Amino acid sequence: MAPAASPLLPVVAVLALTGPVLVAAVPRRLASTINFDSSGVASSRPESFSMRSRVYVPYDANANGDSYAFGMGAAEQVAYDDNEKYLYAVSEQGAILVVDYSNPASPRVKDELHVSLAGRKLTDIEVCSNLGFFMVGEGAADTVSNGKVNFYSTVKRATPARPQQLHEVEVGPLPDMLLPNSDCTKVAVACEGEGRMNSADNTLTDPQGSIVVLSIALQDGVPSLTVISHSLSALYPSQSDFDQEMLDAGVHLPLSKNAMTYWNSHSAISADLSWDAAIAGYNTATNLEPEYLAWSSDDSKVYVNLQENNAVVVMDVASGTMTIGSLGLKAWGPSSDGIDVINDGGACVMEKYEGMETLRQPDSVVAVRVDNQDYLITAEESDDKEYGDYEEKWKLKDAIDKDGNVQTGDLTGFTASAAATTLAQAVHAKQHTANSKESKLRITMGSTAVDYSTPEAPQIKRVLPFGGRGFAIYRVTPAGSLERVVDSGSMLEKLQCQHFPWAHNAVQDEEFSPVGGTFYNSLEDGTKLKEDILELNEDDCQTGSDPRACPMQNTTDGRSPKDGAAAESIAVGVACGRLLAVVTTEKQGTIFVFDITTINSPEVLFVEHLSPASQTMNPGEAYVEGANVGQSTIGEIDPESIIFMDADHSPTQESTEASRAGVLASRWASMGVAGLLALVCSLA
Repeated sequence: MAPAASPLLPVVAVLALTGPVLVAAVPRRLASTINFDSSGVASSRPESFSMRSRVYVPYDANANGDSYAFGMGAAEQVAYDDNEKYLYAVSEQGAILVVDYSNPASPRVKDELHVSLAGRKLTDIEVCSNLGFFMVGEGAADTVSNGKVNFYSTVKRATPARPQQLHEVEVGPLPDMLLPNSDCTKVAVACEGEGRMNSADNTLTDPQGSIVVLSIALQDGVPSLTVISHSLSALYPSQSDFDQEMLDAGVHLPLSKNAMTYWNSHSAISADLSWDAAIAGYNTATNLEPEYLAWSSDDSKVYVNLQENNAVVVMDVASGTMTIGSLGLKAWGPSSDGIDVINDGGACVMEKYEGMETLRQPDSVVAVRVDNQDYLITAEESDDKEYGDYEEKWKLKDAIDKDGNVQTGDLTGFTASAAATTLAQAVHAKQHTANSKESKLRITMGSTAVDYSTPEAPQIKRVLPFGGRGFAIYRVTPAGSLERVVDSGSMLEKLQCQHFPWAHNAVQDEEFSPVGGTFYNSLEDGTKLKEDILELNEDDCQTGSDPRACPMQNTTDGRSPKDGAAAESIAVGVACGRLLAVVTTEKQGTIFVFDITTINSPEVLFVEHLSPASQTMNPGEAYVEGANVGQSTIGEIDPESIIFMDADHSPTQESTEASRAGVLASRWASMGVAGLLALVCSLA
């Protein structure tokens, strides 16, 4: 871990929160950090895992019943009120949507309760059921200005009414995640501070990443909010450029100051960048972007996942003190399970490469306490940075060719180490054997792979792909550092190959939307996404001259050179007396249930595909847009978030079956599908 920081603790505001009276002590909320005792646990595990119900959510708050379309981001994030049995979803189109789960076998969209926030960028939603409110994150239109957290009243079952805004509070740029502690007396906000290129003059604006803590308390009987912001510059408050300290700690910097100097002044794209001002005002904290949060079981610490940085910050909430630690690289050498980075049309072959490692880069993280020991569990997806013509992610063939030559036409002044060229040639050789082509393996040009210490002459130190393609479990040491105790290796890819070979490293997302559909028509002509949709609809699956995107079975292996079975979401809960972890893959829509009662020895229980129709149908065929959406056969692809609900919190808790079952509610983004899956226990 890097040295502890002396924190910045400015009180930004103390604001009155009108609405429900807050109490000092309430039961631990749904989805709070679990404290699990493994002594005397049940010997029998869940006996089945199956879909209980599915509901399609509209993308806006219009009550006309036809605002249903694939790709519109209708359920970007969701939260469930276990007291009143309503689900809330925030849409990328600017709406808060409400679903009634009083009958979990047949949930109903409540058009009359939706809240329209058209034109506003909503990022996350969380509910404090016992206190009668929920909160919504909102980014600024330009992403680099300060965002907001908005508070709304929940819908009450006895007297249903549209949620009313109670308050709003200003936080840092792009509040990408909100997370209350166990009793909703504090809310942590991850302000990502994502940078933005100005297309008019090619300048870069990149705010510092920060964590905001909202403290909710009673003052003379009146509830109030205290807002404290912690910039990640507090890691090294006496210096603006602490790149070297981050590099020494193994923290990945997608665009360090020296890298900015190279790309701005010495590269083939330097004429298209105007970064002088950004370099002059550089602070390393602009490279550090909070993505995901988890609270320790005693609510004293917040674990802050920095996905692009392959690192986690541990922040003491009372003092604001922070430490940062790298999650390390994942090795795929002779002692590993092997990795599939070859696009060979679907073959599931895990090869071992001497010297190959990947960035882990988890998206979701979850904390759990087992037998008085804290752990952090991570879903290793991948991510990268892109600013105008600068792209961190490169195809291997465009960096180092099959003969080991650096492509200096694009990478002016670059050289490569012997280790990098040797590994590049080995990967190219495997790909050439498969289809006589060079490898398109995606690799980073960030600080962990490239030495920019001499900005005019960088060296590729290692060929470093993105993503850990699995999950990992870390023990939190008394000093606050993370010690890895479980690495899933290539388990997810192997299980996916075994159960659903047609989904092996395949893909189905919004880029497979139909040409002429609602999402396609909503995009401006000339945008990259619209061009990508058109290209994928003119691929190998056209019907005559009519554009048609391919079903998932035609995309098998397509993600192998990219991020494989990118695990995006993870949730932990107790069912049947056992501690379970649920993991979903992003592009394939596969869901895995593991028994982690013995925390350092996970056992797989179930592997299911959330959208079987996607095997032979593309989204335009499986999703029926408009008022007839109920005829759709598409399932939950591109998983964005999941909620694990134990039997006491689930909407099915009154049934005999569910009283012995943990119930998982799973929610997804691209087309607004909410699936409720049940973990059923033996009644013996």
